[in-house]
Amino acid sequence: MANHDFILIYSDEIAKWLRGEGCSVPAVLPGNRYPTKEEVVAAVEAEGLQRTVNVEEIMVLPPLDAPSSIEAQTHALRFMEVSGGEVVQSAVRPPLSYLVLIHCFDWDELNVNKTTSITMRGNFPLELFLVRRLTKRCGQLVLYPDTGDPPVVVEPGDDIGRTASVWLEAVNEEISWAEFYQRIAAPS
Repeated sequence: MANHDFILIYSDEIAKWLRGEGCSVPAVLPGNRYPTKEEVVAAVEAEGLQRTVNVEEIMVLPPLDAPSSIEAQTHALRFMEVSGGEVVQSAVRPPLSYLVLIHCFDWDELNVNKTTSITMRGNFPLELFLVRRLTKRCGQLVLYPDTGDPPVVVEPGDDIGRTASVWLEAVNEEISWAEFYQRIAAPS
């Protein structure tokens, strides 16, 4: 099963939900919206990454001058199928052709139709960097994993390197969402 991370507009409704989970989250600012497809492509390019684009997807590729270690890391990833608590299948994942895959069924309907959304999958820290770049044009956004891991409210001035590190620690330690936000708010 594939895991996807949703890009959501940070709204009063989401802030209220996260506060109800015990999270200390920032105030919602006016003007938050979904990015356009063109803004997503521009964010990818601004990070110095290659990309391919089709009707529904933007595939973020390693830079042409990427060290071979990046390619080796993507080839070495493993996946497991678990059934009833036991590993049924474990194999080397086929070589990844992308760092992040960004998908939307209908880019034109994003800010109109509440059932349309953007999903990402791939390298979560890189996803955070791309979303932070998007917030500079679109306002506050949320990157929400479908795995139950903490959703991240992303703002233009965030230290995304620190946020990604704290998020990875939170996932590895399986801490609560509230603890994740406490760690984010703590001075570094």
